[in-house]
Amino acid sequence: MRYWTLGEVREKIESDLDLLEEPDILSPNELVGYLNDAIDTVEQHFIRLGDYFLSVSTKIDLFDGQSDYDLPDDIYATKIRQILCDNEYIVRMVKDIRKIPVIADSIGDTYKYLLINSYETGGRPRIRLFPTPLQGEGQFLEIYYTRNANRILPDGGDAQVVDIPEAMLYIITFIKMRIYEKEKNYGMYQAYKEELAQHEQNLINALAARVDDEDNTIAPDTEIYTDMMYV
Repeated sequence: MRYWTLGEVREKIESDLDLLEEPDILSPNELVGYLNDAIDTVEQHFIRLGDYFLSVSTKIDLFDGQSDYDLPDDIYATKIRQILCDNEYIVRMVKDIRKIPVIADSIGDTYKYLLINSYETGGRPRIRLFPTPLQGEGQFLEIYYTRNANRILPDGGDAQVVDIPEAMLYIITFIKMRIYEKEKNYGMYQAYKEELAQHEQNLINALAARVDDEDNTIAPDTEIYTDMMYV
C-alpha cells in the first residue's frame, strides 16, 4: 500500500465530485479539518483492535547523572509497550512509588522507570530512571511505543503524508460525506454515509484478520482510551 499526500487527496476529491470548476465548495482548511476528523476515527479503530498496528521504536542514549529522558513527540497517550536497556533486559515501570527511595539508592545497571506528569515537564511526556545512571555513557534504551497517526496541518503544504494507507477508502468517503452534509445535499450525504459504514466494516474486518498473522512479540495492551465516535 502506498502513502497518499494531502495534494493527492485533494485531487481525488475534486475529480470524483467534479469540483474543479467550483473551488469554493471545499476550502483548504475544510479539507484539512475533514481529513483530520477521519484520521481521528480510524486511529481509534487501530488502537482498539491492536495498538501494535501503530507500534514503532526509537533509541535513547543514556548519560551519566541524567535521570529524566523525553519520550518521542509522536507517542500516543504516553503508550509505552516495552523498554529494553542495551537489548539485554526489560526496564519495568515503578508501580509502587513507596519503593522509589529503595530503588533510587540501589547500585547497578538494572533500571526501573516512572512516567512524569505533563505539568511537571511543561507538557512534554518524560520518563525518570531509577537509579540515576552513573555509568550511562554507551548505554541506551530501546523504547517500543504506540505512535499517533500523522495529523495534517493547514499550512504544512500538499506534500504532507497520510500515513495510514489501509484506511484511505474510508478517509476519502468520509470527506465526501462531510462535503455533502455541509452543502445540505441530504440524498448524496445519506448515500456516502451508507458507503462509509461499509468501508468502516471492511477496515475492521481487514485489521482483525491481520491480528493472527502479526509477529506480535510484545503483548498488546487492550485498554480502551476513549469511546469510539461513529458516523
